[in-house]
Amino acid sequence: MSSLASKKYETSLDPELLLKALDKLMSGDLSVALPTDLSGVDGKIASVFNELVDSGRSVASEMEKVAEDIGRDGDFTVRVNTTHVPGLWKPSVNSFNNVLSDLIQPTQEMVRIISAVADGDLSQSIHPDFNHAHLKGEYLRMTNEVIRMLDNLNKCSDEITRVIRDV
Repeated sequence: MSSLASKKYETSLDPELLLKALDKLMSGDLSVALPTDLSGVDGKIASVFNELVDSGRSVASEMEKVAEDIGRDGDFTVRVNTTHVPGLWKPSVNSFNNVLSDLIQPTQEMVRIISAVADGDLSQSIHPDFNHAHLKGEYLRMTNEVIRMLDNLNKCSDEITRVIRDV
């Protein structure tokens, strides 16, 4: 952490130092810190500021880890743990987790169906628990294409069975 303290012996918070720290934080610098040796209200301000930066760093680190676990390692079960996420970050973290679930659920459902087809099971369809009514855009298109694929494979299978019976 880079402390912005210019003089070790100061016990009050320099407003310019605070502004510089806030500017750094606003630009995404999560290594910024205010001096920890301040007293009174200035000490409380510095402490709260440093806690805010620490929590931001912790949340960012956890989100990066989850993104890597899902994106690189293919572990669709992980989410950001919200147990120790402070109030400021909790709505964003919850939204992040919800987006992950919304992205992953249709993908898992498609994989389930494609795996069944690969195993020769054409009886599978979109699972009743999978609410695809809320799907839009590419997920709706993907779901409709999988349903269409299953319908066509079933028609083809039925036709092959009919021809074999006729022979």
